Amino acid sequence: MAVSSRTARSSWSTRTTRCESPASWRTPRSELDDLLLALRVAVSLAAVLGVLWYLQRRLSRRTAGRQEQQTITVLGRQGLGAKAQLVIVQTDDARYVLGVTEHGVNVVDKLPVGPAAADPAAPFDSILTAAQGTDAEPAPRTSDAAPAPALRADPAAALRAHRRTARATAFPPPAANPFASLTTLGGLWPRGIGSPRRATRPASRGRRTGRWMLLIAGVIVVSGVLAMTIGTPAHAATIGPTPPTPPAVAPGITIDINGIDGSPSASILTLLGITLLSVAPALLLMMSAFTKIFVVLAMTRNALSLPTIPPNQVLAGLALFLSLFIMWPVLTDINHLAVQPYVNGDMTFAHAIDVGQGPLRDWMLSFTRQEDLALMARVAGQANPADPASVPMQMLIPAFMISELRAAFVIGLVIFVPFLVIDLVVAAALMSMGMMMLPPVMISLPFKILLFVLVDGWGLIVKSLLESYGGAG
Repeated sequence: MAVSSRTARSSWSTRTTRCESPASWRTPRSELDDLLLALRVAVSLAAVLGVLWYLQRRLSRRTAGRQEQQTITVLGRQGLGAKAQLVIVQTDDARYVLGVTEHGVNVVDKLPVGPAAADPAAPFDSILTAAQGTDAEPAPRTSDAAPAPALRADPAAALRAHRRTARATAFPPPAANPFASLTTLGGLWPRGIGSPRRATRPASRGRRTGRWMLLIAGVIVVSGVLAMTIGTPAHAATIGPTPPTPPAVAPGITIDINGIDGSPSASILTLLGITLLSVAPALLLMMSAFTKIFVVLAMTRNALSLPTIPPNQVLAGLALFLSLFIMWPVLTDINHLAVQPYVNGDMTFAHAIDVGQGPLRDWMLSFTRQEDLALMARVAGQANPADPASVPMQMLIPAFMISELRAAFVIGLVIFVPFLVIDLVVAAALMSMGMMMLPPVMISLPFKILLFVLVDGWGLIVKSLLESYGGAG
């Protein structure tokens, strides 16, 4: 088993040059590569913003052209109450009297363009007076309701009459009861039969009484049968007391954890494996790179305005295998230094735990800030550790998690900036065109995806995450 692990480790070393420490993964990068990457992102962002500017210009021109084609002028208003009013509007060829209520807008009447057309600011009463001298053309019917009545001298009465006509047509009265005529035909309905509703009451009442009688009879019969079948209980014969017997002497029970050759038995290894699997999720979250990678990927998804794409299962799977890729040298050292000697019987369980946490402790300390360690020591009421070897695990684990979350939020902030610029540009363009009811996310989403694809977003993020832990393999 040890030979196979050494062979696997040597083959891994040939593929990654060296894997004893994450620092050996670091690939040489020049300032020219960083400059080209920044230039690529800037050019892609400028291209997306240029496309947005061109679309905004085209849409604003079309909107302005449409607004110039049709002109609607409000000539006058007259309030009829707290929530109703009459409004006269004029188009290019006609005038309309509109009844505006909290339920909607109705066309009360249509007025011809009279002498007051030259003065759009004429008072409401003068417009109605000028329109009463000519025959008003009725408004076209837009539904099954009756046409609106002609506008009379009293505008409030006209609006009320129009409402009553529309309500009577929309909600016809219910049909008459067919039995009403039968009961009023000079007593032609038979006296013995009575009305249909009264005739059904005695029958239904008789059926319910019969059901209750049958139920009571059934209960009486069942009770009698049970009383006959259950007889007087027979008394059991008395048995004398049994004398106590002394306990038998049995040999002592011993549990042998190790096997014949001193190595742990198969049952113990199975128990340890099941225990490790049960605590594996907690160890993965607290003592690996999984938390930082998952937070960065989730923030990238939110920056793209895609709350469910990719789903959480995909992000968790990608974060899991990236964590294994980053921590593979650490896991190899733990297996070589602690797991294999314990399985071979060369080391006790307690000694294996002490030796195995060494590589993991060194890896966590290399990515933990001293400020976070000092914070945990101050909260615990202890002095700052003198050296890395004296840092206890109960202090190192929370400090490591705080450092990982801080680094993840810094990376997420950098990812959010270009997408925030796109959102601001799209929102400003929509406001300038008067499209305030259109969600800006619906328009900016394609441009965000376009920018993310142009800069090879997934590859760039994964490469940055791997380099934050010492390099990319």
